[in-house]
Amino acid sequence: MTFKFGTREIGAGKPVFIISEIGVNHEGDFDICRRMVDESAKAGADAIKLQTVDPDENYVKGHPSWELFRTCTLTKEQTAEIFKQAESLGMEAFTTSPDTYTLDWVDALGVPGHKISSGMMTNDVILKRTCAKNKPVLISTGLANIEQIDHAVQIAKETSNREIALFQCTSEYPAAPELLNLSTMEWMSKRYDLPVGFSDHSKGIEASIVATSLGAVMIEKHFTLDVTRASFDHRLSLEPDDFKKMVDGIRAAEGKSYDDISKEIPSASVMIGQPERHLSETLQQRAAGNLRCLVARRPIKRGEILTIENVGLKRPFSDKRGLEPVYYEQVMGQEATADIEIDDPIKSEFIKGGLRA
Repeated sequence: MTFKFGTREIGAGKPVFIISEIGVNHEGDFDICRRMVDESAKAGADAIKLQTVDPDENYVKGHPSWELFRTCTLTKEQTAEIFKQAESLGMEAFTTSPDTYTLDWVDALGVPGHKISSGMMTNDVILKRTCAKNKPVLISTGLANIEQIDHAVQIAKETSNREIALFQCTSEYPAAPELLNLSTMEWMSKRYDLPVGFSDHSKGIEASIVATSLGAVMIEKHFTLDVTRASFDHRLSLEPDDFKKMVDGIRAAEGKSYDDISKEIPSASVMIGQPERHLSETLQQRAAGNLRCLVARRPIKRGEILTIENVGLKRPFSDKRGLEPVYYEQVMGQEATADIEIDDPIKSEFIKGGLRA
């Protein structure tokens, strides 16, 4: 299966789609972001990707993620300029939009497709809304187990959107070679009949080259201008010269077999791992702390009707989780049985008449 992503094609037999994951490594500095776009183009990237996160819509106030992301946002106007700049340099430009409000205004910018992070895989609301845009959707699996990937793919395939691809990913920062499980790419491709790529959180360029020899149709790698900077994703990213070396290595690997590449990269065998998707205990704990749940977007009074205006999906503190996103549509239109403060979890006992199993 192949599909168009802007001017590129993604799928078996097509050139590997190489994404420079700028993310939030610009740290909210528009000029630095513009320079990162320029350097990504010089390094040979096919696309740049941002993370466009409204902290107030995605994290409860005071959460470490809320504290981090409120320091590194770009305005709508700046985001539009970055996309135009990338397009003028011959690259595709898109972003991760983890809430429906951001998704709508980002989509209106004319992006060629969307990305869903692994932390959003259990969020049926954003999955359905993103797929309903009828543009290609790239889904990362870093924090997902088999059942969650099955569910997300089912949700995606139930829409009219058939332009879906998955990323094998290990959500460690950085991820050690023995945790990459690159053989999972082929397993996912066969299980879901979808194109599969590799989102590389390891250090260096070797894993992306090995992944290419194993059939990755996309490579996503974090990009920075300075790997020594603290916080964000700098330490597991590549600076421009190394990103260019990775691109050259990927292009060379497109014409080689895994056996050929493993002779050039002795550590390749360590990266193969197990084919079937499994999460370590550490990643299971991280997933539990990262997945969204239902909370109050604003104070809700007892007797008030629950709507999209007062119910949000946010990453909470681990000891204050609300209902899972799968219940979002079910609670819409229901009556609250108690006062709920902003960012407090919405639980089943707060719903008049309860919830269906």
